[in-house]
Amino acid sequence: MALSAEARELLRKGRVISTEVPASSPERVAWVGVHPYVDTRVAGRCSAPGIGKTRFVIRGCEASRASVEARRDLTDELENERKAIVTSEEQIETVLASWGVDSSRLGQDQGPYPY
Repeated sequence: MALSAEARELLRKGRVISTEVPASSPERVAWVGVHPYVDTRVAGRCSAPGIGKTRFVIRGCEASRASVEARRDLTDELENERKAIVTSEEQIETVLASWGVDSSRLGQDQGPYPY
């Protein structure tokens, strides 16, 4: 499936989109997020909208459900991490499909941090 109009608009505004995905076990929580950014090597400043080359970092990972529910720092607990860097919304859909993720499920970021 394709990214929703809402998800595309959030990305174009520089906002992160995410969704929960099936985890490796019931004791774990897994999610995928798409993080838009401007390549600072080209733009000089990440906060300069419309300048430089826009890229999207796609990250997937999982953590202990107990740690997520307790709102603990997940920095050292992330497992099964996946990452891809793409340059278009169409490539986001391709990568997510290869990971078995329905891109139409992504919306405003609700994922636990960091990821």
